[in-house]
Amino acid sequence: SSIDIAVARQTSVESFSRSRKDETERHSKREKSNAITMMRALIAIENDDADPLSIALRKGNVEPDGVVNSGAFATTDTAFTLLDIALLLDSLKCAQVLIASGARESRAQSSFEQRKVAVEDAINLIEERKVTIKGAVSSTKIEASSTRSVLITPEIAPNQQHAVVVKYKVEWSSSKSFDDIIGSRVITEIEHPTIEVFDIDAGQYVSFRIAAGTIHDYGDFVACSPAAVEMSSWEEVTGEKDTREQHLDAVQKLTEEVEKYRDSVIWQRVFPKQHPQQQKKKKGLMELFVSSSKFWKNVTNGCYLAALVYCEGKVLCTFDDCLPTFVVDENISTLNKEDIQWLLKLSLSWDQLSLISDANPSAYANNSALSLRTKVIAAASDMMSSLGLKDIGRLAQPIIHENVIFLVTVRYVTSTEQIPQAITTQWMSFEKMLRKKNPCVAMDKVMRETVTIMNFFESSQIPLQKGLYVAYLKMHSSLNSIRLVVPDNLPSVLPYVSVRQNPHVTKDEWEWIKAIDNNNDFRPTPTQRAFHRQLSKAINSLLHDLDVDPDLVPGHRMLASEILRLNKDVAMILILPKPEDVCSAPTGSSHASDVFEQRRGCTSISVTVFEMIHLSTYCPTFISSYCKLSIFLEHFIMISQFEQRKCLLENDTKVRHFETIFAGKSINTVFCSTIPLSRLLAPISFADSVDPGYSSDLSVPDRPDALRAPPLSRFPRPQSLMGSPSHNLADADKFGFGLRRHRSTERIKARAIHSQPLGSMTDRGCAVIIVFAAFESGLENGTRQSMKNSSVRLSISPSTTSSEIVALVVEQLTKATARNKGIRLDDVIIPDFSEYCLVVVIGARERRLRDDFAILKLQSPWNSG
Repeated sequence: SSIDIAVARQTSVESFSRSRKDETERHSKREKSNAITMMRALIAIENDDADPLSIALRKGNVEPDGVVNSGAFATTDTAFTLLDIALLLDSLKCAQVLIASGARESRAQSSFEQRKVAVEDAINLIEERKVTIKGAVSSTKIEASSTRSVLITPEIAPNQQHAVVVKYKVEWSSSKSFDDIIGSRVITEIEHPTIEVFDIDAGQYVSFRIAAGTIHDYGDFVACSPAAVEMSSWEEVTGEKDTREQHLDAVQKLTEEVEKYRDSVIWQRVFPKQHPQQQKKKKGLMELFVSSSKFWKNVTNGCYLAALVYCEGKVLCTFDDCLPTFVVDENISTLNKEDIQWLLKLSLSWDQLSLISDANPSAYANNSALSLRTKVIAAASDMMSSLGLKDIGRLAQPIIHENVIFLVTVRYVTSTEQIPQAITTQWMSFEKMLRKKNPCVAMDKVMRETVTIMNFFESSQIPLQKGLYVAYLKMHSSLNSIRLVVPDNLPSVLPYVSVRQNPHVTKDEWEWIKAIDNNNDFRPTPTQRAFHRQLSKAINSLLHDLDVDPDLVPGHRMLASEILRLNKDVAMILILPKPEDVCSAPTGSSHASDVFEQRRGCTSISVTVFEMIHLSTYCPTFISSYCKLSIFLEHFIMISQFEQRKCLLENDTKVRHFETIFAGKSINTVFCSTIPLSRLLAPISFADSVDPGYSSDLSVPDRPDALRAPPLSRFPRPQSLMGSPSHNLADADKFGFGLRRHRSTERIKARAIHSQPLGSMTDRGCAVIIVFAAFESGLENGTRQSMKNSSVRLSISPSTTSSEIVALVVEQLTKATARNKGIRLDDVIIPDFSEYCLVVVIGARERRLRDDFAILKLQSPWNSG
């Protein structure tokens, strides 16, 4: 029928269309394959590599005499064969292969003149294709990334997208008109959107311009914005200097000095070495089975060391389905903060374990501190031996269950093969471990806490990305510690918000912040205005994220004394609440504050723990060196003091002298004076170790002086952090963090003790005090009586301040020392008063006084100190 005929015709047409389409696709694939083979042949000829060329010829896709019609050769007037190209490039090996395959010289290039004309024609064709780019860079932002480098962010104009930019040329000048070019640089590493230019002279305003370049030429130069960049740093405003490298060098030097004394006679008397015969024991088959009995699976009370070693999806357990656990001391139910700090440092320096292991640990049974530490060292040694590891990881937060304390170390390994195979341990999946229920309640609690411990361990090692941040300082005090608020997903840093990706702050930008603080009235530069806008936006976001009450925002302040450099890539500006709100007072229960912090995505950890994980993340080299040195010196000093009490021979007094040397030097390595954030928290750490249950009232007389804040009436309170630029930020250094108590002997060289109550004043309100020197003034000869003679009697008025008293005492003692030594007073150099401080002491308690504090304003009981 006609319908069947129509259907048949339609089917025939569709079949023909499909076959034609398939043929077109096959032809296209064939052409692509031939082009790829031809390109491989050309590359082989260019490198004179005969083997790939022979393979291409054998496949049959390339004719030895065939004309090259791909790429630039497809549009040349003169035809080029593979042999022509090989001869032009002097690729003799490939030319021999082509001739052997049947290739012959082209008639169009049979002479030198013909080949010369063909090459010139090809060059002229390339020149005709030259793309002239004008104004390829539409705009360019620039900012200083250090005192000698800048960051440039060029943007290519949309109408120049056909021009492939392969490089940039940057020029800089001391004038905006670029009359004199003082430097230039060609940048070929353009895979990133931002270009960094180095080696620019510091301390001047510099103008920059940039031009985009193709393979042919450069386009027009475009001036960068802003028109001039100041090559400076905020440190020029405050006078601060980054001394991290110097402190690290000092620690390394002290470490080298310690090494010199390890072979001394006194050293061997305090730390007797074990003989190799004592260390080597016969190990037989029974040793493999006896070691399994060392692991504990049932605990009721005491202190225990457990190791959490894990890899992807698996945890190392004993065959009793417990973490490898060793007993430390069954009679201990509490640990003090000094022990926790020592354990944190030990977990960062396990390689020092053999140096502080004692041959006779039972000798220190009468000393509780030494006894605990030697038992911890013994338990750690057993753990390393049983697991076959030299590093069992970092110490996590101790887990406490009734009368049981677990010291848990955490270590991540990339593969189970890193742990030697043993018959006492096995790898168990997380799912199986969490399904298991241990009959020992304390052990079961540890197994349930493993996921939390691992999450904290991993998140605490994540550093911030490169950039400038604003951070918030908030603390909570309890009856036994001071805790710092940190993000729950990044506990190695304070709560933060990013300001920008560039961590560097110039002198120009920081002067604007200082001007705002002082309410100076002047017009900001474009750079200052942009920085102010970035900073205000970040502060607004930070306070909003932390759910700060809008009514409390005006009382917040900014630390304008310095920018905290966590490392070379991360800088931080600190925001603080009102002085009385920096640390909340102890309450009946810490649950309420914990719930509040969790609601805003934060948690709180002790200051000691924070310092360790913060420095481990941002200053790993320094904290590693510090912990190794500190662990050894602290252990040596404790043992030498213990031995000193037992010494009977007169020669043993050398031990005391040796101990004194290292005691003084170890104090100089205190890291709170090295790292900015640790230096800022130094007074908090001091209060945590002296008086943890303090009130939130910073004006209480019994509080450590370092934590007191000047009355706010002395300084204008900012109206709003987001308001007018003239009054939106205040100097948080005035709040008292600059008045911290330094424990280092480098900074504190004097103490003052009032010899009589200050209540007995004259009719004019004056009083007489005696100030004693607690440093080597040169007058004393080391006896107790001579120390009393190193003093100055002063009559002071109600307005006399600590700094004035320090200046008088230092000057008088320096002159008295000069007279005793026969030195002319004209040749005397008075030391810098800023390196000394005034301290009032009552019994074992002491309080440092601020430089601007009026002495006669001391209240009871300190006025009787």
